[in-house]
Amino acid sequence: MLRTIIEDDEKLSIEYLEHLLKDVNGVEIVGKYTDGHVVLEEFERKSPELVFLDISMPGVSGIEIAKKIKSILPECKIVFVTAYKQYALKAFEIGVTDYIVKPFKKARIQQLMDRIIDQNNEEIKTDEYVVCTFKYFHFKKMGKK
Repeated sequence: MLRTIIEDDEKLSIEYLEHLLKDVNGVEIVGKYTDGHVVLEEFERKSPELVFLDISMPGVSGIEIAKKIKSILPECKIVFVTAYKQYALKAFEIGVTDYIVKPFKKARIQQLMDRIIDQNNEEIKTDEYVVCTFKYFHFKKMGKK
């Protein structure tokens, strides 16, 4: 299950995205927030693997939240869901997974989630350990000792 947080200053946007994500197998929504400061306070406790962020938030911007998340947990996947096209380059420089411009359709979210879940499953497959007992006893992770 992908532990997921949704953050947007519009409650209807949160509800719509939550509704779409409920149809996706392998997603668990662990937090919904309208305040960026609360996301940052709750982030470490919730330990999400996927975060949907709006760019324009009162108090702290989605860009700043994404930078802090990436500094704490670099492997966390971040998707911006916003009405602002002009921040896409800056977002990808931070290392976000995707950038979706509102209004979006169900097919776009499904396409994104299929890709993320495939990547996540691939990461799980490659994170295997092997116990080697020939010559001497050792463990290997992803082909390394």
